[in-house]
Amino acid sequence: MLSERELRVLREIEKHTAREDPRFALSMRRALPVNEARTARCYQVVIAAAVLTVVICLVLGLLGAGLLAASVAVGTALLRPLPPAASIHRRW
Repeated sequence: MLSERELRVLREIEKHTAREDPRFALSMRRALPVNEARTARCYQVVIAAAVLTVVICLVLGLLGAGLLAASVAVGTALLRPLPPAASIHRRW
């Protein structure tokens, strides 16, 4: 967390930058682009690797490691961002 003084200084810097170079200030306010397809692919790879690890651990009789890998797979599946449902609403 920033202190009150640090926040005040940061706001002053932002105002000064906006006055000096408005185009730069505007570009800094925009959110970073997110490559949703790449992010989704990464989640899929992690889930697939964890499931493969579960299968290998269970075949080798490593129950504890298999349960740990299964919890990673389930946790990743539950935490991954869902795609927007905008296409569903367009039909109505």
